[in-house]
Amino acid sequence: MRNQKKYIFYVIILMCIAVTLFTSYYIHRGLHSHWYVRLYVSKLMPSNNNFVFLWIISLCLSSCSYLIINEEKQNILFELGETLYITLLFLCLIWPLGFFFLKSAVIGILILSLLLLTTFITSAVFFKISNSTLILMSGYIVILTFIFHTNLYIVLRTFNVIIR
Repeated sequence: MRNQKKYIFYVIILMCIAVTLFTSYYIHRGLHSHWYVRLYVSKLMPSNNNFVFLWIISLCLSSCSYLIINEEKQNILFELGETLYITLLFLCLIWPLGFFFLKSAVIGILILSLLLLTTFITSAVFFKISNSTLILMSGYIVILTFIFHTNLYIVLRTFNVIIR
């Protein structure tokens, strides 16, 4: 059963990276509709290509944290941490689908909010299992918070919620 979970974990990580790369390709090639072009994106925000690297770095940081807690299988919080981490990866998978392919910035920001909340809870559980995950998950939280705030800004500016 443990080997099966390990393979599921690796498949989900690879799927997350594949979805990230496909989304980058999708945006870079201009395959998106006029919906994406009409979104308000500040000139101060990094280009979409930089977000791909941020997602991949954040996935690597969280994966390293998972591998650290994987050594602590006897801990009573391990099953909870593993479940939360798989949930976190699932949310990483569906976020680009909600934002880019369903063409809904609101659904995208809701999924991203849920992802950020799940990340905070996962980080707390990982820290309870092993203190050495603190730096890795902190880096993941910083990157994810940056991505969340840039997307929130896009949504709020697009729907004219922020007054100039």
